[in-house]
Amino acid sequence: NHPTSLVSDADRVYWIEQGTAAHGFADGVVASCPKSGCGGAPTIVADAQYLPTSIALDHGCVYWATSGDTGSPGSIQRAPTGG
Repeated sequence: NHPTSLVSDADRVYWIEQGTAAHGFADGVVASCPKSGCGGAPTIVADAQYLPTSIALDHGCVYWATSGDTGSPGSIQRAPTGG
């Protein structure tokens, strides 16, 4: 689903997937896995994101930007880190 950006902290790796053209790119996700691996089953931090782009971390949250579509502006989102 078009992974684009990647960031990590001491324990986990986080990334964004832009989604698919078949779903109008409204099925993007923010996902994470422990650095030791997750066996192909990442933790979904957020789903149904419209073209998520940049990703960043601080000491308690993961942040990402979503692109606007024809009916709404883009936005900055956040979720707690961890798994």
